Amino acid sequence: MRRTTHFLGTLALLLAATTGCERFHGGNNTAAGDAAQGNVAIIDLDVIARQLGYDNQMAGAIGQQKASLEKQLGVIKASFEQDLAKTKDQLGANPSQEQNQQLVQSQRAAAARFNQEQRKASQLLNRYSAQLIGQFRDTVKTTARQVAAERGLSIILTKNEGVVFDYDMAVDITDAVAQRMRAEQTTPAARAESPEGRDEPQTPAADS
Repeated sequence: MRRTTHFLGTLALLLAATTGCERFHGGNNTAAGDAAQGNVAIIDLDVIARQLGYDNQMAGAIGQQKASLEKQLGVIKASFEQDLAKTKDQLGANPSQEQNQQLVQSQRAAAARFNQEQRKASQLLNRYSAQLIGQFRDTVKTTARQVAAERGLSIILTKNEGVVFDYDMAVDITDAVAQRMRAEQTTPAARAESPEGRDEPQTPAADS
């Protein structure tokens, strides 16, 4: 398994990579002083995550999931090592050349199986991170649509992909969305449960 900092870095990359634009049929009730510049609203999901504590929530949940998967990998590794030790004992103190070759092959096979379990664990963690990001986006989306519609804006673009070159701050709804979500006491989307139904995290060997 890679270090925790790598996976938390992966979370940040996923957050940037999965942000896009949302289009809907907005209202035409433009508030005074908030005249729409075109029909596009701009939002910064990273800022909202920091202001409302979603970033810490997701980082904590991913850290817990990573620790659980590492523990499970430790159990799998110990099992492989016990099997190899048992095989070696059965060969005795003076194994033949053929037996030594068989032992080497067994060691290589065990290493290959463990590497496969590590890859499965990494994939599970990446899927879990993606689910948390999806939950966060869904939580923000409802409020963002409301705020944009009130300003007569029908398309929402995020700053997080670097696609937006320039814009008028009058169409930036980031702070308004964060303030409304805070006022409504929205529960952060990040959870420590697994993405497969909020049960205990799936073991890396579960797909074997």
